[in-house]
Amino acid sequence: MSRSGFFDDELGLDDDPSYSDQYDDEWPIDEATLKAALQRGRTMSQIAQKYDVSVGEVADLIDMYDLDH
Repeated sequence: MSRSGFFDDELGLDDDPSYSDQYDDEWPIDEATLKAALQRGRTMSQIAQKYDVSVGEVADLIDMYDLDH
């Protein structure tokens, strides 16, 4: 069992229908794509809608990629 699988199972996330393992394989928006969208003046809401993610996920990715300066 993979390490992340262990923690998912321990936390009961595998049984939770609201839990998504979209982040297990890759991020929904890569850094270059997100940076380009922000430079073109796209809002977090527009980006979220285009990539079918929540605004909170977009905000998390902006923080993770350190694009919020």
